[in-house]
Amino acid sequence: MTSYFPHEASKAYELSLEWVVWADELLRQLPSTMHLRHELDRLSSSIAVGIAEAIGKSQPNDRLKTLEAAKSAVLTSAALIDVLGVKNVVEQGDIANAKRRLSQIYRLLSGMIQSANTNEFIRSRLAVPD
Repeated sequence: MTSYFPHEASKAYELSLEWVVWADELLRQLPSTMHLRHELDRLSSSIAVGIAEAIGKSQPNDRLKTLEAAKSAVLTSAALIDVLGVKNVVEQGDIANAKRRLSQIYRLLSGMIQSANTNEFIRSRLAVPD
């Protein structure tokens, strides 16, 4: 895939797009009236959009907040998958597959957050006092 924007080179972004496709296939199996269906659809998109938005932020604190929001959407998605599982709407194999995919994104986002925190710490230590 040709990259036109910085976020397109991110592995987290690539995996988030794969998650959107996978989640969409799962969503098609759920009743259209199910509230959780709409919530999972919204969250799956917000992960990818959040990653792109964070990469585009120039201020470190803004980048961190946006990455944290994307990470939160991953956790919420995992919880929704659990809820669908206990309601016997999603098969155990699909639950495991979903969690594996989401955990990969979660680990990458955690690394991006840790890196951003480290860079901010270094930047603050190197700042010239007024």
